[in-house]
Amino acid sequence: MLKTFIFLAVFLYTSQFVFAQETLLGRILDGKSRKPLEGVTVATADTTVTSNNLGFFQIPVKPGAQLSIQKPGFVNAQYKVAEQLNILVVLQPQLEQPEYRSGEEAFYKHLAEGINYPDMARRMGIEGTFFAAFKIDTVGKVSDIEILGSIMPEFDQEIVRLLSSLPDDWTPAKEPYQMVLPVTYKLGREPRTFSHDVNLEGKHVITPLVISALGAGSDEKPSDLNEGMMSFKNQLLDEVPYDLFRQDQLTVLDLENNRLSTLPQFMPEFEHLRNLNLSRNFFRKLPPVLFEISSLEILDLSKNRLLVLPDEVGNLSSLKILKLNKNDLTSLPESLAYLKQLERLEIKKNDLPEELILAWQSRLPHVEIIY
Repeated sequence: MLKTFIFLAVFLYTSQFVFAQETLLGRILDGKSRKPLEGVTVATADTTVTSNNLGFFQIPVKPGAQLSIQKPGFVNAQYKVAEQLNILVVLQPQLEQPEYRSGEEAFYKHLAEGINYPDMARRMGIEGTFFAAFKIDTVGKVSDIEILGSIMPEFDQEIVRLLSSLPDDWTPAKEPYQMVLPVTYKLGREPRTFSHDVNLEGKHVITPLVISALGAGSDEKPSDLNEGMMSFKNQLLDEVPYDLFRQDQLTVLDLENNRLSTLPQFMPEFEHLRNLNLSRNFFRKLPPVLFEISSLEILDLSKNRLLVLPDEVGNLSSLKILKLNKNDLTSLPESLAYLKQLERLEIKKNDLPEELILAWQSRLPHVEIIY
């Protein structure tokens, strides 16, 4: 007994000086059962170790080092090394994610069709991004809505109203499951932008919702756009805003200079869309849904990263002008010959062999080919 006491006393005493040895001792527990977790990966930039059957681990560290703590089936954790070098880590089990039964697109369509841009925010020229956390409970209902990084109360009230109005269409969660919806309000003029640093570590962040004043519910229309025309040029968008659902009479859509690499499935619903500008985006491969917009007459795909123009381009039977300047194309599909309405083809600054271009000029004598 005396030896055991001496050993514990020495351990507790020496632990005060472990920092000088740059060694951190920790234990990891299951957040639900409170039992030790074995086989948890603990890593710094230089070293990786795993916890033993009692949940303990030991790892050399430097002051300020960041620990990454991971185990399949559990939410990842981070720990920044401070003066305390004996730590207890509790990992929370990952819960089975509830799903919206009607599908993700139906979920965002419901949000887009019901959203409003608050009049006060519009008049004050305010836009920005915040986050709406909510839970799906054990009967599939939305509960515990919380706004993170609030910009102004009017935005908060609108999103809370909208999430509260969602149909009870979720698969029930075994335990209340939290999701975080990033929400961005955007204006078409010079805005006052507000943003906040929000810690989303360990949270399930879903696809962002983008609300543009150009489409959100209001009697006010942008003065610089004509009916049927919409521009999201230079907005740094990663996704096409879902509020475009409202624009059933859209004829011209300008998405130039964003960060788009895909398109939503609702695009073919724009039966009157004639002019689509996707230039200066991040497309390397064109989504099939693009070639279902049969009404297109002008399509600008210039200054992307396209390697291939797919055969499906031949489905755009109404196309008159196709712009493919400044991509990485090395060939053109045979289906270009099916575009009987085509009047102009722009292919400047690609990697197309000159003999290929001359061959197409011969095959399409009615088309002005600019290269």
